[in-house]
Amino acid sequence: MSKAARIVLFLAAGFLMVEVAASAQDLATYSFQPESKVWIEGTSNKSDWTVHATELSGSVKMSPTPSAAEPGVEEARLTFVSNKIVSQSVAQKVIMNKLIHKTLKVEEHPEIVFDLTQVKPGTTTREDPNAFAFMAVGTLTLGGVTQDVEIPVEGKTLENGQVQFVGQHTLLMTDYHLEPPVAMFGALRTADEVTVHAELIAAREMTGSQ
Repeated sequence: MSKAARIVLFLAAGFLMVEVAASAQDLATYSFQPESKVWIEGTSNKSDWTVHATELSGSVKMSPTPSAAEPGVEEARLTFVSNKIVSQSVAQKVIMNKLIHKTLKVEEHPEIVFDLTQVKPGTTTREDPNAFAFMAVGTLTLGGVTQDVEIPVEGKTLENGQVQFVGQHTLLMTDYHLEPPVAMFGALRTADEVTVHAELIAAREMTGSQ
């Protein structure tokens, strides 16, 4: 290789490193806040039911200026504590808590985890300049079983700089080797299909340089 060629390769590598560093600096980490809401809705032969994830954590790495054209979401992980998924219904909570914890195998699998692996383009339904949308492609680990999932997500930058994410995903419990809850010697039977709803609020983490 000639000296001139080596110089060109060296300069190209240098520009690439600068580009990668600049791209990394353009991303910020946002942590999911306590006011975030996640709940699961299902049906049974008796009535509909809902349980809420009352303890969750996680973060998303994204552009601090997301837009409809470029959401800028790169990485995300969301974790729920299994035995903190509970009913808030006075009439149902005793039996539903027992049933859902048994179904989720909370002692063997104390966490439910979603990991983002890819972002695909999406279309927002909101007529708002601060709104954006994307398809969150990733893995959901539930009851010790991991499945690939695709979840449509709509986002919005709020006035206080926090970011709201809204999405929902329908799944079959049996796909995760979970048995739909049954009680009263079979008199109460829940349907296999459930829908997970999420309204997440993420706030930017501050660093020493900010």
